Amino acid sequence: MKRALVLFGSTSDKKTYDKIFENLKDTFELDLKVLSAHRNPDELEIELRKNNFDFIIAGAGIAAHLPGVCASKTNKPVFGVPVTSYLEGLDAYLSIAQMPFGVPVATVFEDNINALKNIYQRYTNINIYWDKSIEHIDTYNAEMIRTRSWVESEKLNITYSHEYQANHINIKLVNRIEEVDPNLDEVLYVPILSKEEKNNMMSALTILKAAKKNGLWFGTNNTRNAIKFASRLTC
Repeated sequence: MKRALVLFGSTSDKKTYDKIFENLKDTFELDLKVLSAHRNPDELEIELRKNNFDFIIAGAGIAAHLPGVCASKTNKPVFGVPVTSYLEGLDAYLSIAQMPFGVPVATVFEDNINALKNIYQRYTNINIYWDKSIEHIDTYNAEMIRTRSWVESEKLNITYSHEYQANHINIKLVNRIEEVDPNLDEVLYVPILSKEEKNNMMSALTILKAAKKNGLWFGTNNTRNAIKFASRLTC
């Protein structure tokens, strides 16, 4: 049974981490620690150095830096859970999902936490797929060129298609809420936004709504972070 280090920033998040325990306790060994990235940085560092876990579930609200800090200090997979305190969780979601390249965090809302049960199926192949409708977006080609070039340089075995592939870790590039599959909770999603959409604040609300619908999410136009996370799952 895989062991998860469950970290939350405050005891006020108890309702959220109790729900996670209830959903995952029969699938994983769960070890809870309440540590804030801001208030308890030294204690957090000590806990992470123990390295006695297979992955981390880290939750926080508002300026939710805990998952990102964890991902910067371990090569184990980190699942970030936005705690909805203000703005319907938008502040926490963006703090977790919008990580720089090289520090991947899979952002998952508490209602979709069962995705973790399906993501750990010991799959070793990674598939990137998308609906043909996003191919007209002005940033799509640039994102694919950057992604394919990096995949080649890293000598990774990745397939590209227009369909979900069974027995793979699937990464889907999406632009519309309708492209999120409510029946495939283990999919890793990457929002692909046009130049205009990237500079429109309303886009953040659209992505938030999509992320609450299902799946595990990564930063805008950051396919490489989704791949890095998927690679950590296969180790």
